[in-house]
Amino acid sequence: MVPLGAIMTENDVNQVVFTYFVDVSEGYDLKASVSDVNFTKNNVKYADDHELLMFSIDVEKIGDTKAKVFVYVSLNMPESEEEYQMLMGSSASFRMNFHQVEQI
Repeated sequence: MVPLGAIMTENDVNQVVFTYFVDVSEGYDLKASVSDVNFTKNNVKYADDHELLMFSIDVEKIGDTKAKVFVYVSLNMPESEEEYQMLMGSSASFRMNFHQVEQI
């Protein structure tokens, strides 16, 4: 994945989409959020303190007891040499959190 605004070549992408199917109790809606965003490089984990990864989440209710969650992930352009070096050759990870909330 290349940062937004970077020059792209063939087969480059600047967004990745993850899709989750989640069971939901009848009478509830689903809320989703992201936490524990990290980069790992050379077996060292770095917290994404500079918010280089951006997330957009859409929840689509499917029937009374299922939801389809789309998580759009993109990468901000690094603003310093330190951020650039951390990103080069690293892998990203994050935790998805799902919460049921009673329908109103």
